[in-house]
Amino acid sequence: SKDSQPEKMLQEAMDKHGIDYQKHITKLIGRPDIFIHPSLCIFVDGDHPHANPDSTFADGRKKYLPDTVLWKSYRGKPAKIAGEIREKDKRITKELEKQGFQVLRLWEMDIRKNIDVCVMKILNSFHD
Repeated sequence: SKDSQPEKMLQEAMDKHGIDYQKHITKLIGRPDIFIHPSLCIFVDGDHPHANPDSTFADGRKKYLPDTVLWKSYRGKPAKIAGEIREKDKRITKELEKQGFQVLRLWEMDIRKNIDVCVMKILNSFHD
């Protein structure tokens, strides 16, 4: 699949720091966007597709409450509900951790706001 804009931004920042990685590891559950050998799975979660619970409207209201419909049902595919998507992401994280992987999830808004903080989280994960 194609890299999203936030994924490209993070990859470019990682390249500048000399961090060696692989993209879109299909053999792992959830298909991590970035993998760093031997065991770090990084997911770049888009604010809308993954229902970022910290996203707000200009007036401060939360955009994605647990029952928010992100996509209506279409051609036999069920609707996507914010709470269900977040639960699926949690299940993927738990399963990867159960298999011995370390999982880091970065939100699109955080990458766009301060990519250096995101890179530091990645670098610090090597010491955990």
